[in-house]
Amino acid sequence: MKKGTLKKCAAVLAACTIMASAMPVASLQVSAAGNLISNSTFESGVKDWGTYKESGGKCSLKTEDGKLALTVSDVGKVNYAVQVFYDIVPLYKNGVYRLKYDISCTTDRFVEGMIQMNGGDYRAYTWKGLNITSTPQTVDYEFTMEDDTDIMAKLVFNCGIQEKYEGVLPEHTIYLDNVSLELVDDSAVDYSSSRPYAPSININQVGYRTDSKKTAVFRDVTNQSEFSVVNADTKEKVYTGKLENRTDNKSAGETNFTGDFSSVTAPGKYYISCDGLDNSYTFEIGDKVYNNLLDDSVRMLYLQRCGVKVEDSEFGHAACHTSMATVYGTNDKIDVSGGWHDAGDYGRYVVPAAKAVADCRHLTAALTTRFHALHSRAM
Repeated sequence: MKKGTLKKCAAVLAACTIMASAMPVASLQVSAAGNLISNSTFESGVKDWGTYKESGGKCSLKTEDGKLALTVSDVGKVNYAVQVFYDIVPLYKNGVYRLKYDISCTTDRFVEGMIQMNGGDYRAYTWKGLNITSTPQTVDYEFTMEDDTDIMAKLVFNCGIQEKYEGVLPEHTIYLDNVSLELVDDSAVDYSSSRPYAPSININQVGYRTDSKKTAVFRDVTNQSEFSVVNADTKEKVYTGKLENRTDNKSAGETNFTGDFSSVTAPGKYYISCDGLDNSYTFEIGDKVYNNLLDDSVRMLYLQRCGVKVEDSEFGHAACHTSMATVYGTNDKIDVSGGWHDAGDYGRYVVPAAKAVADCRHLTAALTTRFHALHSRAM
């Protein structure tokens, strides 16, 4: 699906910029430097950290003297009955990581520290059994990610009951501080295996009006200096231009160039070529290229529907998310059926759901305006 299906979906997806999700779809790539754990010394309180409780486990989470403080009032009936965790830790296959933290407890006990799969079989990618006391100890070691890349792993401390206990532990507090996870060696990491296809030449896939400004953005440029506009039907070059405006795009971690082809005004279908780079997606030049955007936007609201069967050759799927949902970190269940998916992964989140509702209002207004315009013409 490198280009085939993506080309077919491009116009619809581009037409739905008003429905753009707040959630990124690209993989979280890291480099061999820096701490992957935010709020690692807890200046921001318990931000980004959470607890999970089940099977009788009871706990509360706060900060004390600049440390994360997990007070366990009941260790429950299983080792994971009480957990304190940090979500979303990207681990790349063959990457060498250094995990470090300070940990102590008001009573002597055993806990498990690990980074695990956040779902599935909850396998541990790295695990340490820790005998902790009131004297802070520093855990500091390196490990290699031997499993397949998991960019959604979870740093977890199991603080529930352990088999070695003969009785019930009294209420106690576990302290955590100076948490860090660094990718210290990524020389054997194949990042391409976890990245989606990213075109080297980016254009407006909906198209350009004949008299509008037309610009392409280029990435992955090495020694190229020129680009060409090619007629998609005849394969003839209709224009050759210069790569200009070199820009260090720090937010994307890349260098970009632009190419202006505004002088190409003849209606038709085209693509951009540049030596050593994949050709751009095909686009259209014409005065009516934006006429179907409203229709496409309304169509996308149907294609992204959740909880019902969707009939479509590209986006179709059976009814999904029809069961009760579990409130994260609890055993409470609620009905959240209906609504719209965030993207092709069928994820659902509050922000894009709210945007979809707002977009429905805008689309309704636009359709009403179109209806009145057509009605006026009919009169």
